[in-house]
Amino acid sequence: MAARQYALRYTKMKYAQSSETTQQYIVINLDSDDTMKPFALERIHEAFSHNPCDMVIYGYDRTQNNNVLYTYERQGLPSTIISDRRKLYVKVLIEGGYSTLWRKAMLLQTIPDEDYSSYYSIQLGEDVIQSLAMYKAAKRVMFLEESLYNYEKNPSSLTCNVHQNFFDPEMTVEREVEKFLIEDNVLTQEDWDLFHQMMFNRLSGKIVYIIRMKRNYHEKLDCLHQLSNCAYYKEKMLSRKTDLQEMKLLRRTAHLLFQRQSLWPILVLGGRFYPLYVLYRQGIIRLKATGS
Repeated sequence: MAARQYALRYTKMKYAQSSETTQQYIVINLDSDDTMKPFALERIHEAFSHNPCDMVIYGYDRTQNNNVLYTYERQGLPSTIISDRRKLYVKVLIEGGYSTLWRKAMLLQTIPDEDYSSYYSIQLGEDVIQSLAMYKAAKRVMFLEESLYNYEKNPSSLTCNVHQNFFDPEMTVEREVEKFLIEDNVLTQEDWDLFHQMMFNRLSGKIVYIIRMKRNYHEKLDCLHQLSNCAYYKEKMLSRKTDLQEMKLLRRTAHLLFQRQSLWPILVLGGRFYPLYVLYRQGIIRLKATGS
């Protein structure tokens, strides 16, 4: 992550100071374990040449040992170009799935000359925060619905390594995304409702992340307590009203639910909800048991 950030900043400084200022440089990100499709560069060049845009976001396949595990689900759908900032933010920040830098090719001038080293310790933090500045700088973004990238599944990679060091109990990235959207002030109330629903789902994902960490029970419990004490986390959880249908969905995985002023977490086990502290005191559970 740090190497890629250094490379991006170095590339911009080198060519921005070049005398060849009339040329447009396209920057492509490639992680060390991954590969581009043989035709990827040609497709990206065609996209920028035939469709005036500042950024191209393309599809990818999940691979392992050169074998495709999952193909890009939107393969073959018509490509689109978005110039409306509100529509862009809804697509990339609310509908989601566009966090990573390696899905993006962009013009050199859209790359921010900022230091993102404080986000290195947060999984995908650097990608998300840097992308915000790129979205703001890009006037037109093309979504090329074609797989140009092979994302290699590597259990030992930083992204796949569920580790306590990547856990951010203060939800720094989530706060920054919301701050960015508030400052740009282009979303409608309906958009914000979708955003808060998405954020609620992300909070649930935080719980799953903690449970999957390669740490002992007490360390995981400490992470859960850190998260439960996060003001942003409590605000978002308490603002959601969970109806019966949502409760059925929640039974499928582990969650922390906070009811009004009660901060005792609830763990889903075997399709039933139990106060975590009761099960902990009785020695009944371990967090690796996430239920059905």
